[in-house]
Amino acid sequence: MNAIAISGLGGHAYGSFKERGGEHMWLSDSLPKHLPTPRIIIYGYESGIAKSDGFQNLDDLGNALQKALQTLRGRSSKKPIIFIAHSLGGLIVKEAIIQIAESKVDRISDCLRFIYGAMFFGVPNSGLDIESFIRIVGDGRNRSLIESLGRDNSQTLYTQRKKFSAAFGFEGSSEIYSFFETRASNTARKDEHGKLSMTGEAKVLVGKPSATHCRPWEESNDYLCPIDRDHSDMVKFSANDNNYDIVLVTLQGMVARAASEERCMPQKDIMGHASGGVHVGYQDAPEVSSVVRKRSSSWTSVQPPLKKQAFDPI
Repeated sequence: MNAIAISGLGGHAYGSFKERGGEHMWLSDSLPKHLPTPRIIIYGYESGIAKSDGFQNLDDLGNALQKALQTLRGRSSKKPIIFIAHSLGGLIVKEAIIQIAESKVDRISDCLRFIYGAMFFGVPNSGLDIESFIRIVGDGRNRSLIESLGRDNSQTLYTQRKKFSAAFGFEGSSEIYSFFETRASNTARKDEHGKLSMTGEAKVLVGKPSATHCRPWEESNDYLCPIDRDHSDMVKFSANDNNYDIVLVTLQGMVARAASEERCMPQKDIMGHASGGVHVGYQDAPEVSSVVRKRSSSWTSVQPPLKKQAFDPI
């Protein structure tokens, strides 16, 4: 079993899942103790908002993920994949699945059979409130990506929703659980000197209707889970956190059911060594391996220190 965690917009591959104001990182410090079966993998990608040189769109980000998944073939056989995705990370997962399903290349489309499901945290299926993000990005090169995530008539997300249900429409043989925030988030504002700070009006960035609008047969409370946090903190759990317990029980059930599905899956190698643009790091032991890009364009698979950021990752 492979559990792949992917952070959200403006997030940090490791730090987004680290408790607020502490050192506890539940993917490495709690999950291996309570659920030793999965290999836990952290996927890193360029997700900066302020002063970013990146101009990737959702299609590009999804393509990078599906390419990385192709490189994971080779070491393990019949290993189902469960994604743990926050915010934009969930949209990237959906886009990658769509591209895999639509591929006419067998070695690519075959990957779909190994994707069992996902736990989506605050994923803006129908868009999010982007007003404060536009203040941050200004006229930056990644503005078009931010605008495509808006909740007001986003054609990009509308098209993705339609395609995703068709691409990953395996009712009964796959599962997606949607977690949604129940607290408003601080937003960015400019002071009289033009300096940005996270002291703006508190808003719900991804409302329940958007966070739970994934697949039609999973819109009941059986698949919907409230998290009593704001958008950023909904994936930051401390050592003794009731929200973590809810996530753990949900994931334990998914792992057990995915294992039973695995018996019906044909022999296929899906794990290997990642190389190229965006990387996935892993270790053979049931531990977290995280990958962060350095300025030299080299990569490391050890747990990195948090980067100092001007704005909280979401």
